[in-house]
Amino acid sequence: EEAAKGSTLGQEAKAFMNKGELVPDAVVGKMLSKLLHSRRGALGCVYDGYPRTTAQEELLEDLLAELDGALADGRLHRFGTGEFTDSLIWDAWTDLSPDLVRRFAGQATSVLELKTKTARIDHLKGLAHGRRTVLAWSLNTERVIREQERGTAPLERRLHAAAEAVAAGYPVAFHFDPLVVYAGWAAQILWSV
Repeated sequence: EEAAKGSTLGQEAKAFMNKGELVPDAVVGKMLSKLLHSRRGALGCVYDGYPRTTAQEELLEDLLAELDGALADGRLHRFGTGEFTDSLIWDAWTDLSPDLVRRFAGQATSVLELKTKTARIDHLKGLAHGRRTVLAWSLNTERVIREQERGTAPLERRLHAAAEAVAAGYPVAFHFDPLVVYAGWAAQILWSV
């Protein structure tokens, strides 16, 4: 977004991208902070693909302190994740999702949605969540899962994980995303439901 706008930060990031390099953590952190500050008063935001490095995880601590301030302001916020990547993808290496669940459990006006294509939720089941975190699954037909979502949990395992989440007291949601149109897709979607 910053690169498309041609901002100073965007130009700095674009210089690295044009060389085929990753944008340095400090620049990514500045862009994310700028985005969060520009959206004050909005109902929420999407954190996707962040953090991707240990240094970004450290920068995230400052952003989490800002999140705590937003959660304490008493206004309604919806924080959605997983729009472009899996919300739980880094959970094998970080405690980000459990930390976020605990942060949201401690307040009454905001909701966190963690969207995934995995069936690995054991680390979330025992947490006190106060029903302030929605566990959401991206669903699709078996064909799309097999051909386009390789390496993700099959539909049956996703649905089983959702049932486990309900048993643990979490609100759950389902997204048919992406919808891939092919001969017989609508009937297969209905079968999936």
